[in-house]
Amino acid sequence: MRFRTVSLRLRFLSALIAAFVSIASAQVKVDEKSDQLAALKIELENIRSQRDKVVTKRWEDKQVYAESREQFNQKFDELKDALESKRLEAERLNEEVQILQREVEESKGQLEDEKARFAGLNSLSEQKLSVLSENLNRGIPSHVPERQDKLNQVKQVLIQRKDDPASALQEVISLFKQETQLSREIVLEKGGFLKADRSPGEGHLLRVGLVAYFYKDEKGGQSGMMLQKTGVTQESYEWREDLAPEIAKALAEAWDQLLNKADKVAMIPIDVLQNK
Repeated sequence: MRFRTVSLRLRFLSALIAAFVSIASAQVKVDEKSDQLAALKIELENIRSQRDKVVTKRWEDKQVYAESREQFNQKFDELKDALESKRLEAERLNEEVQILQREVEESKGQLEDEKARFAGLNSLSEQKLSVLSENLNRGIPSHVPERQDKLNQVKQVLIQRKDDPASALQEVISLFKQETQLSREIVLEKGGFLKADRSPGEGHLLRVGLVAYFYKDEKGGQSGMMLQKTGVTQESYEWREDLAPEIAKALAEAWDQLLNKADKVAMIPIDVLQNK
């Protein structure tokens, strides 16, 4: 009986020890699992941290991309607008160039016309000088040397300024004005002269433009009138005292009115067609 009791106690003790061993072994496994779990948690936190960094970097990259895309679109729109503006400007300039080209073509035609007219100024000046030369030889001989010198000077100007005919023409026009003024003058002066018989005289000279010339000799009282010669001679004019009675009478009355009367208005006998 006692042996049986001891045997039971030994079994219980063995079972108890086995239970303790089993518990201790289980505790070791639990600790190991806890360490593994802690390691896994740390690893998980690291993975989460890396994931958050990746996500953050991704959002940052997306934001940078979006900003870059926005800047690109803005630059693109600006370039597009600039190109459109340049295109419109080019079209406007092209239209202006075409207008200018048409104007240039028109100006070329006008320039050719002006060149032709400009070149014709030399010919015009020569023609005018020829007329002046003829008038100098045809009109009554008044200030002939001075007028001939001026005419020769203008002829030289015409030669020297062949490439500037407009300037030369101005000189011709100026000479024409002087001749016109001379042709419109009425001059009464006192001085010496050669009478019709070539003898010297002293008295008054009356010139009416370039169409009539008279003298009144104070000493002898003779009156003379310059008339164109009928024959072909070197001198085309001469003093004449053998005037027609009506002309001599009218001339005497005119001299009396001019020299002796307060009213210096007189009727002068002039044949305005004698120089034609």
